Amino acid sequence: MTWYAYHLFAESSPALLEQLLANPVLSKGVYWVRNLADYPWHDPKVKHELPPNGLFVVRPIGNPSSHYAESYKDHIISWFDIYGQETTELNISPNLLQQDNPDYDLTAYPPQAFLRYVKQLSNDNKSTLAFYYCEMWGGDTDLEFAWVFKSGEEIAYSGVEFRGFPNSIKEYRQNGKNIERKGYVLADTLSHFSIDLPTPFFALHTRAFPWVSFKVESQELDAR
Repeated sequence: MTWYAYHLFAESSPALLEQLLANPVLSKGVYWVRNLADYPWHDPKVKHELPPNGLFVVRPIGNPSSHYAESYKDHIISWFDIYGQETTELNISPNLLQQDNPDYDLTAYPPQAFLRYVKQLSNDNKSTLAFYYCEMWGGDTDLEFAWVFKSGEEIAYSGVEFRGFPNSIKEYRQNGKNIERKGYVLADTLSHFSIDLPTPFFALHTRAFPWVSFKVESQELDAR
């Protein structure tokens, strides 16, 4: 069984929502998960909360020519159609993370132009944003990484070894002081949004999650 997640996470704010919905590319996949009050937890030990104002998620964002794009058909948001200004400096390049997973080439990683856009959006709104990417096959993680942009800071996480619990991950910092340690890419990424996962389980990453209930349409912005 395969499973994918290609999500842009963002702190919820009116100004940022306006920008997301005004973007002709991103607007077709904007969701606002305000809370998990009605979520049917299968085990109380995995229960977690979201930030007080919820979480913005833009999905799915990826390479429209990849094998997984067929699962989303025309709903895939191409990361080649989203690009930031050349003057926005990206400190942690996809080339660095790709070296952690040599079985994958750079086409599995987002282009720098897309990451510059996310960084620029974070800087302009003084908000935390993160792009998270995960591929699983038969219940095992094959590839997982994330970029986080917050308060002018840039951090990236890359899964190195998935067989142990916790996993082995590499944490990249913009100052070049990178470390390899135990942890979970997703848990570390979500911690920047004050989301504390007691286990690797994340409600938004279940197949049955009711995304349609949280979809935000552009006309909702026009009605304000």
